[in-house]
Amino acid sequence: MTLFQFIALATAMSLLVLVMKSFSKEYAVYTLIAVSIVLLLAIVDLTFGVVEEIKSVFAMTEIPTGLFTSCIKVIGLAYLTEFSASITTDAGEKSIGDKVRLFGKMSIFLMTLPMLKEFIKMITVLL
Repeated sequence: MTLFQFIALATAMSLLVLVMKSFSKEYAVYTLIAVSIVLLLAIVDLTFGVVEEIKSVFAMTEIPTGLFTSCIKVIGLAYLTEFSASITTDAGEKSIGDKVRLFGKMSIFLMTLPMLKEFIKMITVLL
Protein backbone atom coordinates (compact mmCIF):
# COMPACT_ATOMS: atom_id res chain seq x y z
CA MET A 1 0.00 0.00 0.00
CA THR A 2 1.39 3.38 -0.95
CA LEU A 3 1.39 6.41 1.31
CA PHE A 4 -1.35 8.07 -0.71
CA GLN A 5 -3.56 4.99 -0.49
CA PHE A 6 -3.00 4.84 3.25
CA ILE A 7 -3.85 8.53 3.65
CA ALA A 8 -7.01 8.11 1.54
CA LEU A 9 -8.05 5.09 3.59
CA ALA A 10 -7.38 6.87 6.88
CA THR A 11 -9.30 9.95 5.75
CA ALA A 12 -12.29 7.93 4.57
CA MET A 13 -12.35 5.96 7.80
CA SER A 14 -12.07 9.14 9.86
CA LEU A 15 -15.12 10.49 8.06
CA LEU A 16 -16.92 7.22 8.83
CA VAL A 17 -16.13 7.63 12.53
CA LEU A 18 -17.40 11.23 12.43
CA VAL A 19 -20.66 10.10 10.84
CA MET A 20 -21.01 7.36 13.45
CA LYS A 21 -20.52 9.92 16.24
CA SER A 22 -23.56 11.84 15.04
CA PHE A 23 -25.69 8.70 15.32
CA SER A 24 -24.27 6.98 18.39
CA LYS A 25 -21.18 7.63 20.48
CA GLU A 26 -21.09 3.99 21.52
CA TYR A 27 -20.96 2.71 17.94
CA ALA A 28 -18.45 5.41 17.07
CA VAL A 29 -16.02 3.97 19.63
CA TYR A 30 -16.45 0.48 18.17
CA THR A 31 -15.97 1.87 14.69
CA LEU A 32 -12.85 3.73 15.85
CA ILE A 33 -11.36 0.54 17.26
CA ALA A 34 -12.12 -1.36 14.03
CA VAL A 35 -10.64 1.45 11.93
CA SER A 36 -7.53 1.53 14.11
CA ILE A 37 -7.04 -2.21 13.72
CA VAL A 38 -7.40 -2.01 9.93
CA LEU A 39 -4.86 0.82 9.76
CA LEU A 40 -2.52 -1.03 12.13
CA LEU A 41 -2.62 -4.10 9.89
CA ALA A 42 -1.63 -1.93 6.94
CA ILE A 43 1.28 -0.59 8.97
CA VAL A 44 2.37 -4.07 10.07
CA ASP A 45 2.72 -5.00 6.42
CA LEU A 46 5.38 -2.29 6.03
CA THR A 47 7.16 -3.39 9.19
CA PHE A 48 8.56 -6.57 7.66
CA GLY A 49 10.67 -4.58 5.19
CA VAL A 50 11.98 -2.38 7.99
CA VAL A 51 12.95 -5.42 10.07
CA GLU A 52 14.87 -6.90 7.14
CA GLU A 53 16.72 -3.61 6.65
CA ILE A 54 17.64 -3.44 10.34
CA LYS A 55 18.86 -7.06 10.16
CA SER A 56 21.19 -6.16 7.31
CA VAL A 57 22.60 -3.21 9.30
CA PHE A 58 23.26 -5.43 12.31
CA ALA A 59 24.83 -8.08 10.05
CA MET A 60 27.43 -5.55 8.86
CA THR A 61 28.56 -4.92 12.44
CA GLU A 62 29.85 -7.17 15.18
CA ILE A 63 26.96 -6.32 17.47
CA PRO A 64 25.49 -9.46 19.09
CA THR A 65 22.24 -10.68 17.54
CA GLY A 66 20.56 -10.60 20.96
CA LEU A 67 20.70 -6.83 20.79
CA PHE A 68 18.89 -6.90 17.46
CA THR A 69 16.11 -8.97 18.98
CA SER A 70 15.88 -6.58 21.92
CA CYS A 71 15.72 -3.56 19.59
CA ILE A 72 12.86 -5.09 17.61
CA LYS A 73 10.99 -5.92 20.83
CA VAL A 74 11.44 -2.38 22.15
CA ILE A 75 10.22 -0.85 18.90
CA GLY A 76 7.22 -3.17 18.83
CA LEU A 77 6.42 -2.44 22.44
CA ALA A 78 6.60 1.30 21.81
CA TYR A 79 4.21 1.08 18.86
CA LEU A 80 1.75 -1.20 20.66
CA THR A 81 1.80 1.02 23.73
CA GLU A 82 1.10 4.13 21.69
CA PHE A 83 -1.62 2.36 19.70
CA SER A 84 -3.36 1.14 22.85
CA ALA A 85 -3.03 4.47 24.64
CA SER A 86 -4.38 6.34 21.61
CA ILE A 87 -7.44 4.11 21.38
CA THR A 88 -8.06 4.53 25.10
CA THR A 89 -7.69 8.30 24.85
CA ASP A 90 -9.95 8.45 21.79
CA ALA A 91 -12.56 6.47 23.72
CA GLY A 92 -12.61 9.31 26.27
CA GLU A 93 -10.44 7.73 28.96
CA LYS A 94 -7.37 9.98 28.85
CA SER A 95 -6.20 9.07 32.35
CA ILE A 96 -6.16 5.37 31.49
CA GLY A 97 -4.31 6.16 28.26
CA ASP A 98 -1.71 8.07 30.27
CA LYS A 99 -1.24 5.05 32.55
CA VAL A 100 -0.78 2.80 29.51
CA ARG A 101 1.92 5.16 28.21
CA LEU A 102 3.65 5.23 31.61
CA PHE A 103 3.61 1.44 31.86
CA GLY A 104 4.97 1.19 28.32
CA LYS A 105 7.80 3.62 29.10
CA MET A 106 8.76 1.69 32.21
CA SER A 107 8.66 -1.60 30.29
CA ILE A 108 10.87 -0.14 27.57
CA PHE A 109 13.31 1.13 30.18
CA LEU A 110 13.53 -2.32 31.76
CA MET A 111 13.99 -3.98 28.37
CA THR A 112 16.81 -1.63 27.41
CA LEU A 113 18.90 -2.18 30.55
CA PRO A 114 20.63 -5.29 29.13
CA MET A 115 21.37 -3.35 25.93
CA LEU A 116 22.85 -0.53 27.99
CA LYS A 117 25.08 -3.03 29.80
CA GLU A 118 26.26 -4.45 26.45
CA PHE A 119 27.07 -1.01 25.09
CA ILE A 120 29.00 -0.11 28.24
CA LYS A 121 31.00 -3.35 27.87
CA MET A 122 31.73 -2.49 24.23
CA ILE A 123 32.86 1.02 25.15
CA THR A 124 35.12 -0.21 27.94
CA VAL A 125 36.77 -2.65 25.52
CA LEU A 126 37.48 0.24 23.15
CA LEU A 127 38.99 2.32 25.91
